[in-house]
Amino acid sequence: MFKRSTWIGLLVVLGLMVGAIGGVLVGGVGVYMLTANRTPNAQPALAVQRLSAQVPVQAPSVTSASPAQDATVVDTVKKAEPAVVTILNTTQTRTQRNRTIPALAEGSGVIIDQQGHIVTNAHVVAGAQQIQVILNDGSHADAKLIGADSVSDIAVLQMSGNVPAYLSLGDSNALQLGETVIAIGSPLGSYRGSVTTGVVSGLNRSVDGTGQDDLIQTDAAINHGNSGGPLINLSGQVIGINTLVVQNTDSGDLAQGLGFAIPSNTVSAIVQQLIAKGSIQYPFMGISYAEVTPEYASAFNLSVQHGALIQDVTPGGPAANAGIQQDDIITALDNQPIDENHSLRSILFQHQVGDTVTATVLRNGQTLSLKLTLVARPAQSGNVTPG
Repeated sequence: MFKRSTWIGLLVVLGLMVGAIGGVLVGGVGVYMLTANRTPNAQPALAVQRLSAQVPVQAPSVTSASPAQDATVVDTVKKAEPAVVTILNTTQTRTQRNRTIPALAEGSGVIIDQQGHIVTNAHVVAGAQQIQVILNDGSHADAKLIGADSVSDIAVLQMSGNVPAYLSLGDSNALQLGETVIAIGSPLGSYRGSVTTGVVSGLNRSVDGTGQDDLIQTDAAINHGNSGGPLINLSGQVIGINTLVVQNTDSGDLAQGLGFAIPSNTVSAIVQQLIAKGSIQYPFMGISYAEVTPEYASAFNLSVQHGALIQDVTPGGPAANAGIQQDDIITALDNQPIDENHSLRSILFQHQVGDTVTATVLRNGQTLSLKLTLVARPAQSGNVTPG
């Protein structure tokens, strides 16, 4: 027969065991409930997020790789990382009390030659009063702005001091769907030299609301702060400059793994002009238009699957002088068809100011050939569809 003190001791131990088991069960349920009931932060539907360093975005799923491919990625990163920099852009911000204080924006960039030229996004260095770069070894260097182009979202800087390494621009036209790519940059402005991998998910993409097309789509995880960082192939060549992610659709659906980069062939053409002239002169037709896609054609019962549906014509502009009218559909420029891989904008940008081109126009079931001479695109603010 147990003593009274023994019974009390057993009851205490039993109570502790029940409490511990209950704690585990309650804790487990709590975690599950937090996970099961967790919802995204309420925010307005937003199709596009520029990759600034302030707001995080959802990371995409991880892509697996073979051991041999892993080794290739590791070797490529070792060679590439010294050429990738973090960009510190100091701007001036006016407060409500009419005081001017400095503000700091951060992004990424890549050195592309022995002269220390750095490619980044134009929005990374917008409004810059002072620019510095942080190198892979943690050292700092001053940089000056050579030129920026808001249409392509490309800017060129030049750093002072010794150039630690540089990467060459590859041929983005040689990219294939499913090809492994590597993104290196400074996500959130805090994780300098971060490396993510993915594949080429799509080519010749356009993103509504940006005025940009011919973009590379990738599922490599890129976040705010990756702006201007390189997208690299397994040969260590820059085949794109990361510029934006799609985070939400207009209907509020949460998107994952939708990153976009400016193709290296576009970057190369822009960079050459910025270094030579400091600015870009775009050819201009004097139109605004809607891109015709198979879905658009079906919805509006159009007779063609691809083209540019004219919405407005600038009075006195090249298109107006050539006789192009509202509701015309341009299907080709200089016999190069507009299709899913070639937008009117990308074809137009192959020409120079002063070139005379022939627009193939569909009007009321009839095909017309109208000649026009391209002029310099006037300065505009915001993202618009150039034409």
